Amino acid sequence: MSARPHAAIWGRSVDSLRRQHASWLDAVHPDDRARMQGRWAALATQPHYDEEFRLVLPDGATRWVRDRLFAVRNFRGEVYRVARVTSDISARREMEALLRAADANKNQFLATLAHELRNPLSPIRNAAALLGVTADSGSERQARAREVILRQVDHLAHLVDDLLDVARISEGKIVLRREEVNLAPSSPRRSRPPRP
Repeated sequence: MSARPHAAIWGRSVDSLRRQHASWLDAVHPDDRARMQGRWAALATQPHYDEEFRLVLPDGATRWVRDRLFAVRNFRGEVYRVARVTSDISARREMEALLRAADANKNQFLATLAHELRNPLSPIRNAAALLGVTADSGSERQARAREVILRQVDHLAHLVDDLLDVARISEGKIVLRREEVNLAPSSPRRSRPPRP
């Protein structure tokens, strides 16, 4: 975030603001302009705002800014001036976009990895199970080896399922629902007999 003179951030002179107070809205990106016009019009009832929006510079470049504006009132409570701090946050917004893209790539990688790992698990499990039906199935050493393979395949299957769940949660494919659960025993409470 950087603090720079008005003309350097907005791409317009301060004189244009003096001539027409709402002229700053012309610099606001069309997709953000209606929202910012609403915030500007609401200054009479909402004395300040803290907004992030895009500016379109005279050369066509786009810049993200954080704009904090406070209404200054006279003794009758009328807005006659504003105090404003506008900061260039383009670098931060660009970094956020890169992080979002990296996160999406990570989620895609996890989902692909989980699917690729899951595919060979069934043949491995089936091959291990077949070890028990061969002519030499009575071998204790072979039986132990088969149990180790099956146990490790099950362990890998659980890890792959966990990876798939993480990928699904990250992509918003699993929705968590909250509900109250009664932890008390479900049997009815017995009432004590009255004392004589």
